[in-house]
Amino acid sequence: MDNLISDLKKVIEPLHALVEEATSYIEPDVCAIINRQITDKKRIEKVLDDLLNYAGMCKNADDLFKRLCNFLYFTDPTLALAYIVFHLEIYDGIYDEDEDYFINSIDVIKKVKNTMRETPITIITGDTHGDFGRVESMCALADTTKDDLLIILGDVGIN
Repeated sequence: MDNLISDLKKVIEPLHALVEEATSYIEPDVCAIINRQITDKKRIEKVLDDLLNYAGMCKNADDLFKRLCNFLYFTDPTLALAYIVFHLEIYDGIYDEDEDYFINSIDVIKKVKNTMRETPITIITGDTHGDFGRVESMCALADTTKDDLLIILGDVGIN
């Protein structure tokens, strides 16, 4: 049995190195999309498809996939969720259910709202830099009401 494991390691290690290298070529695309706020759906889908080829095989691919889905969630939540569901269908069981993964703040807000149906909640978020699109999306997805309190920390952009 030890020989089998040793032989498998000899085969897997070079493959893992290739996956890591392939993922490193995708990383600049992910960074460019996020940093430049690119919303070209075809370009984003291509990068997500490329990442799905390696997700589940290396942590860096999963991290890049997560970052891109989190970015996409605020511009096209339906597409982001479709990719997330597809990822979880392919790699189900790889991640611990308790591990924070995709869009966890929205999920937490929804869980709190469901358990405290009639009780207003307080949401604290970071800097908006005058861009309220993400805040509006978060509030809509979390089913907030006028009774809930939203606190924005940092430069809100409404001076």
